[in-house]
Amino acid sequence: MQSGLRWLAAALVVALSGCMTASNETKVDENAFPANYKTEVIYVVPNFIAFPTKIRDASISEPALTSVGGVTRYASCVRFTPRVNDTQYGAPEVRIVYFVQGNITQFIPANKAQCGAAAYKPFPELEKICPSGDCK
Repeated sequence: MQSGLRWLAAALVVALSGCMTASNETKVDENAFPANYKTEVIYVVPNFIAFPTKIRDASISEPALTSVGGVTRYASCVRFTPRVNDTQYGAPEVRIVYFVQGNITQFIPANKAQCGAAAYKPFPELEKICPSGDCK
């Protein structure tokens, strides 16, 4: 009988220590507002656009919570016209940016359902990016 009480006491100690550890852990907010969303977009564009300088007609929507595959995430829509070579521009592009913990996790082409109703604001900072530092 005493071994049964010892086992129960040991199980109770383990269970309670698990609760104490869980309460001391810092909870990460996966849906933290992306406060620096414009800066982050400017930073990632050169990784996705062949000619990231002299972009035209750039605009962006404020990040808003949206459902992505049943999970809620902040997303923002970015619209711009990129160059395709040194002298010509391509078709306008619309991309959606997804954020987790306030940081970009995806910068992908968007469809009308994702960005068709976005409230865009001018984004002149994107038109001025110069990754190499010698842009004219």
